[in-house]
Amino acid sequence: MNSSKEAELQQQLDAMKAENETLKTKVSTFEERDTTAERTKLLDGKVSDVQLALRVLDPEKHLNADGTLKTDALYTDFPSLAPAGITTPTAPDGGGGSQRTAAGATSLDRAVQGGSLADINAAFDAALTPAK
Repeated sequence: MNSSKEAELQQQLDAMKAENETLKTKVSTFEERDTTAERTKLLDGKVSDVQLALRVLDPEKHLNADGTLKTDALYTDFPSLAPAGITTPTAPDGGGGSQRTAAGATSLDRAVQGGSLADINAAFDAALTPAK
């Protein structure tokens, strides 16, 4: 091969490498946006401030392996992110506030929201009954 052909091929190779790096950067940017969108959707309705939650979210600590949110861990680390009406307990027996269930609110909270007097009374009675 002559030197002019080699130089031309080298220029093409350099241009392709530069384009490859540009494309890698774009892919990385799109992946970050996709992750942010997924996490925003995941946090929406579960925290009081989605933007703050996005900044403080530790994927290893606050997300399960399948990508679902560990709300208890997030609320424990950042109590201010808990939505209104959900408090974090200060004692194992509930000495500092209402106890959350896996669904988020206590059974009494859900009964009050439902409005049925029978459900409210049953939930209240259950809350007063000591655990066995």
